[in-house]
Amino acid sequence: MAGGYQTAGESARRGTNIRPDLGGGWLNGRGDDTQTMFLGYGHIVQFFTGFEWWKTNPHDELVNNNAYCLADPGKTYAVYLPHGGQVTVQLQPGRYRATWFSAVTGEKIDLPPTNGPVWTSPVAPDPYDWALLLQAM
Repeated sequence: MAGGYQTAGESARRGTNIRPDLGGGWLNGRGDDTQTMFLGYGHIVQFFTGFEWWKTNPHDELVNNNAYCLADPGKTYAVYLPHGGQVTVQLQPGRYRATWFSAVTGEKIDLPPTNGPVWTSPVAPDPYDWALLLQAM
């Protein structure tokens, strides 16, 4: 990397460079419990290891309300709602297992199985980042 170094973008404002500790600045292993960005990265990994993400492609045309969708149509639909709410998904005919996933906490909430070709989700539990995972049964 020609002398460069990696940083995660989360500033270490406490525990470093503030008296009595006169350490560094960006994340350097000397932070405290207020630094939670890496926990969020863990939630992303938890979500994406729950399905074969490498078989999906962007299909935002299958959802409404400014949601985003990765899909392997007829098999898997991963829908991201950046501000919670509700979404309608255009599915291939079939029966699907549906799960809410909180990007903030990592919580999973199973929903009743649903049938295609069109499904409208219940309203997300809160107005924060939520993902829906629909998988063919």
